[in-house]
Amino acid sequence: MKIFTLVCALGLVGIGAVSYYGWEDRGAEGPTWSSAIPAFVGGIMLFGVLVALLLRKTGLQIAFLASLMGLGLGVGRMLPDYLKETFDTKEPFTILMLAMAGICSVHVLVSAVRFVFRKRPVWGARKKRRNGGEVPEKTVAAEDIVAIDGNSNAAS
Repeated sequence: MKIFTLVCALGLVGIGAVSYYGWEDRGAEGPTWSSAIPAFVGGIMLFGVLVALLLRKTGLQIAFLASLMGLGLGVGRMLPDYLKETFDTKEPFTILMLAMAGICSVHVLVSAVRFVFRKRPVWGARKKRRNGGEVPEKTVAAEDIVAIDGNSNAAS
């Protein structure tokens, strides 16, 4: 999962770089910070991958939250144009936002499916391995039995 997250993060950083440095194609006056949103999301995911090298669950949760945020940002950037009916799929910036939303949605989907269908430990499997395959019976010693009034039965 770390390698998949790393690939998604590098893809987002690449999309962000193309979007930020390709401002002439969009007819903008200069590069804007909002065009680098995919690179910021990819940077947070890369940070999550680095944390995952030491703390696996925490790092992958950081990357999952970043990809969820990237999905929301990608859809949020395109939704106003779609509602105004000025949504143009041929525009380069729209294509890059669709790519960011696509990468983030695939990462969210794979992470969620991986979490739901993870391997769960079987109860008692650890005890079976320690004792050569057999689970020991619980035995109660006479000194462990305490009467209701607080006196030990073994002392009587």
